[in-house]
Amino acid sequence: MSLARAAAELAEAGYHLHPLRARAKVPATRRGFKDATRDAGQVVRWWDRMPDANIGVACGASGIVVLDIDTKAGADPQEILGRFDREGAPVVGTGLAPERCERHPESLAGRRGVQVYFRGDMASAARLILAGCEIKGAGGYVVAPPSVHPCGAEYVGDLPPVAELPPVPRWLRELVQRPEPHPFVTVPAGRAPEPSRALAGLARIVREAPAGNRNRSTFWAACRVAEHADAGTLDEQEGVEEIRRAALDAGLAEREVDLTIRSGLAARARAAA
Repeated sequence: MSLARAAAELAEAGYHLHPLRARAKVPATRRGFKDATRDAGQVVRWWDRMPDANIGVACGASGIVVLDIDTKAGADPQEILGRFDREGAPVVGTGLAPERCERHPESLAGRRGVQVYFRGDMASAARLILAGCEIKGAGGYVVAPPSVHPCGAEYVGDLPPVAELPPVPRWLRELVQRPEPHPFVTVPAGRAPEPSRALAGLARIVREAPAGNRNRSTFWAACRVAEHADAGTLDEQEGVEEIRRAALDAGLAEREVDLTIRSGLAARARAAA
């Protein structure tokens, strides 16, 4: 099935969509998942213009919650999905088809990612008791089949209408850990954190960085995004999207931006370990 037809069917089934760059997880529109819609006309226009665009599903707007099980991070899909089965919760899953990987297929061997879809309302959360798992909900998006992974493998799985998805089970809600304050993030007493203001400030620094300092500013901003995400004051995915847009606006090349942001996130992860 073509990506355009799949997008049209998903929109009709109740999913709010936005296009992603071809064979990538990066939004192809300026506002990313905030541009997501079910409007058939808009969906057709997007995929007429970008027939190879991957399909992004905005979780919050769609009223869905997705459990993302990443085997390369140590998760065992069989054990986790077995827990769903034992509690009688139906599972609608989607994941990569490693055998279709065109480049470095060994990197996906035995590492089939799995996403389990539910109907409900939860915020995105990376802090779970289950190692290698992440919740994608309000403030995040997922890549829907039959999108194509950068390696060439397809996302596979059949998604029913949103109304037919099983509700989020209580045990899954209970797995979300309450983020603890990060030592590098200080919130004055009586004031709530303002992630949108913090993110706007980071993006402005990157956008206004002088020539010769743009790459360094992008790296620094990516580290700060990771810090805020660790503290629970910012959604990492949203932060990365905004910093990426700012770096591209500043004149950096797309490949350079992606490598720099990835390096910044990795550096922050090493520092926090």
